[in-house]
Amino acid sequence: MSETSMKIEEMPILLRREVEALILKPFLEAFEKEVGKERTKEIVIDIIKKTARQAGHEAAERYGSNDFDSIEGIMQYHSMDGSLEMEFSKPEENQLMFKTVKCEYVEMYERIGMKEWGCLLSCLRDEEYYCGINPEFEFHRTQVLMNGGTCCDSLLIQKKERS
Repeated sequence: MSETSMKIEEMPILLRREVEALILKPFLEAFEKEVGKERTKEIVIDIIKKTARQAGHEAAERYGSNDFDSIEGIMQYHSMDGSLEMEFSKPEENQLMFKTVKCEYVEMYERIGMKEWGCLLSCLRDEEYYCGINPEFEFHRTQVLMNGGTCCDSLLIQKKERS
């Protein structure tokens, strides 16, 4: 009997986030009962930020680069199977703007009854993830689809010029 195995890095991120969310759901509900919703959110935020920064660092190592040119390639992993539709532009030399106009992560969190957690479990990762890719990146965003925005308008700014 032949067994096919997949490394977690090969798993589409959307599927990975769904599996993680389904595992976390009963834990989050139990934590809410024990310590309250606000304290549960504080704990989740702390953990997600730490793991996202590490994941960004690992992504840059896997991709072999941590500059603007590599971001689009790194993001292909996050948008496997069309889970994200993104538009990229460079308003200035030290800026990379990417606008997400379609996000199946929103639909997934709605489908599994966890939309209120979607922003914390997925959207919150972005700033720390990009800073993990490159500590010289500064991340800005004014809206996300998960909270009813018309898009996710993300802007990366390279803080220091590279020589």
